[in-house]
Amino acid sequence: MWTQLDDLDFADDLALLSHSKQQMQEKTNDKTKILKINSISNDPVTLNGSPLEKVQSSTYLRSIIDQQGGTDADIKARITGLWMKIILKECGDAMLDKVPDILVIIYSQMPTIQEGSLKQFLVEAVSILAHRDLETVISSLLGEPLPIDSDITELWRSLGGDPLLATQVLKILIDKIKTPTRQEGRIPSETEIDRDWAAAEPLSATCAIFEVVSALQSSKAVQELLPELFPVLLQQVSRTLGQEMPLPRISSQREFQKDIQHTEGDPCRLSIQALEAVLFRAGNERLGRALREQRTQSLLENPKTHHEGVCLLVSVLLRAELITPEILQSLLPWVNSPTENLRVTSTAFLAQLMSDPMLREKKFLKSVLSILEERSQDRNSIVRQMAVRGLGNLVYGAPEKVKKHKKFLLGLLIGALHDIFSSEVIGESMKALAKVLKELKEKDIGSSFKDLTQQIRTYFDDEDDALRSMAFVLFGILARLTKRKWKTYFADQVKRSWVTLLLHLQDPNPEISMECRATFHLCLPFLELKRLRSAINEHLGGTAELKPEELQVDICRHLAKENAELLEKLYQTTITYFYSSWEEIRAVAANLAGER
Repeated sequence: MWTQLDDLDFADDLALLSHSKQQMQEKTNDKTKILKINSISNDPVTLNGSPLEKVQSSTYLRSIIDQQGGTDADIKARITGLWMKIILKECGDAMLDKVPDILVIIYSQMPTIQEGSLKQFLVEAVSILAHRDLETVISSLLGEPLPIDSDITELWRSLGGDPLLATQVLKILIDKIKTPTRQEGRIPSETEIDRDWAAAEPLSATCAIFEVVSALQSSKAVQELLPELFPVLLQQVSRTLGQEMPLPRISSQREFQKDIQHTEGDPCRLSIQALEAVLFRAGNERLGRALREQRTQSLLENPKTHHEGVCLLVSVLLRAELITPEILQSLLPWVNSPTENLRVTSTAFLAQLMSDPMLREKKFLKSVLSILEERSQDRNSIVRQMAVRGLGNLVYGAPEKVKKHKKFLLGLLIGALHDIFSSEVIGESMKALAKVLKELKEKDIGSSFKDLTQQIRTYFDDEDDALRSMAFVLFGILARLTKRKWKTYFADQVKRSWVTLLLHLQDPNPEISMECRATFHLCLPFLELKRLRSAINEHLGGTAELKPEELQVDICRHLAKENAELLEKLYQTTITYFYSSWEEIRAVAANLAGER
């Protein structure tokens, strides 16, 4: 009889204990093969007198066992994993104070395990702990270094894939972004608050939202939480704009590895990806396609084009009907933020929202107009530009309100034409005025007519193509509007400007030349020279190519007959352009004056 206890394991996972070879023999009457592990005896085991086939390896508990020493590390790890899950499920409540320590051990083991099914035990263990103490698990995961590695990604996705946890996880992550954990007893400065938003915990929470949302089994959680998710992620995009990745936290649960680049990546881009993931879940494929086609991400992540990206984002969301009053209420306080990025983001958001009837329908219009009035004086030029754009967009969102607010609108927009620090603000004001003036009549403009006309004329010779072009467009609009009250005054302005218009018929920019051509045609009646008007109309009428030299000859010939004084002014004005910095305009002026 053997003096040791032998373990007889079958491939169907049945384990039988034996004290003797005879007992083992009796228990193999229906088996066909045998694998001996750590066996001293080489005696064969027989079945009905015939020895069983001896093999080098076999499968037990879905793992391969060989004859080199019993169950391998794979089996041991599998058994350990099963026991760990059982213990956590049955005794988890009694171990709550040990959850952080257990998580540290799990995190340290995950990188060393290559076999997928074994790693799954650890993932499931974290899920079990999350059901017991979700706050601790999330705080622990957020403490891991950035960028998030594949193991932490898998853990976040496992939480997102759990229907019982997903909504709770997102709510906690939202709070983590809103209120980053700080040292107890410290009141951070505004500068530190700004820095925190591009720092570790809020950015980790943002990246976690991306992973959780990507693993959701349905869109219900995102749709329910969208009024909270959208503002907090857009705010994170704004806060991280132009920021670098935070420095690694050496105090993290995992040992900091010097050979890993922990500052790689763009925090703003990561925030945008999380925001897009939420919107895709809340909307549909059409929404995602629209954002990609308009290159929204590349616009949002660039500080120079961020405001345009916000406007595009809002326009897409309006079409998808995803912007709610709750979202708007969350954004309104940003306009008074000491952080310029937040003022830019929120003002751009409101500027685009002004083009939709929602503000009027939801009773927000009056308060938003007041905000835009205040922001039109902001020290940041992009904020001023967006405020002016929003005022002009009233034409689309509430056209019936334009006349009601005409004095308010004209005052702010004409005032913006005097902005000495930003040509973008001036150009935006011109575009807004072009929209507003088309909704008004001569009598609606009032005393603003003089200031507006004079200010527009100052940009006829501006070197900025956009300003020059819009100046001609606006002067043409005023020509259409002018009837009785301002006819004499506008006729005088035309006489002061017509030579300039004539010269810019050959503007270096072909598109501006066409704008000038249309405006010149509209202004001709104010010269009150019927024969000259008739001659010029022959050159400008239709779409035929303009022949400048022939036009100039006809103009001079008719002026010599009809108005010699006006001809003299033509020459005097033309000579001043001899000193223009534009070579093309100097050449046109010389030709018009008869100089070679």
